[in-house]
Order: sequence, then C-alpha cells, then structure tokens
Amino acid sequence: MQLWRFIKFMFGVTALALIYIHMQMNIFSLAYQGKHKEQQISRLREQNGRVSNSIYELKSANYLGRRLLGEKTGLRFCDDQSIVKFVSSKQTSAETRLASSRQESRSNPFSALLQWRFPNEAHAKEQKSLKPWELDKR
Repeated sequence: MQLWRFIKFMFGVTALALIYIHMQMNIFSLAYQGKHKEQQISRLREQNGRVSNSIYELKSANYLGRRLLGEKTGLRFCDDQSIVKFVSSKQTSAETRLASSRQESRSNPFSALLQWRFPNEAHAKEQKSLKPWELDKR
C-alpha cells in the first residue's frame, strides 16, 4: 500500500513540475515577444522621425524658394534695385488730425479736459469666452 501512495505522490510532484515548467516557458516567450515589440516600436519611431523631417524639409521656405527660383519662371528675390521709395511733402491725414487736435487742446482747456476724459481712440475690450457649462447659466 505504501508503494501505491509513493507512486501517487511522485505522479503529483511530476505534474506540478510540468505545470511550473510550462508557466516558466510562457513567461520567457512573453518576454521575448515584448522585446521584439519594443524593437519594432523603436524602428517605427525612427522611421516616423525621418518621414517628419522629410515633410518639414519639403514644406520649408528654403526648399520652396530653391524650387521656384530653380525653374524657368522668371522669379527672383527682391534686391536694392527693385525697391521703389516715394517721398511725400504732404502730411498724411493721421498726422494732420494729430496736429489739429494738439492746437485745439492748447487753445481751449475745456476741450483738452474732454479729450483726456474721452479720447478719440477706440479701445477694444476683450470678452471672456464662456465655457460650455457656463452657457446654461446665462
């Protein structure tokens, strides 16, 4: 009878050892798969960086300028001979208004006070943008 118990015990220990070995093999297999996935992600990130760099290079002003100027389009960069400057002896309308308002303020102190209190310039006020949850409260 003890031989029968010994055989059952050895069968149980063997089954547990096989289950343990199977679990360890699965763990190592998953580790190798994870390492392979990390390498694949690293390669894809490098490829993404190269493609992004190529896109930025194709969109750059330098590349577009060389491409446009390299073709027979007749385009060229602006130089000192291409710039035309006009000198005007007349004052612009803004300068005229500024000069007239200064003369008025010197002649009439009441208008200077009004101009100080209510300037001619318009000032834009920034409105606070409402959040979606604040729209219902209005």
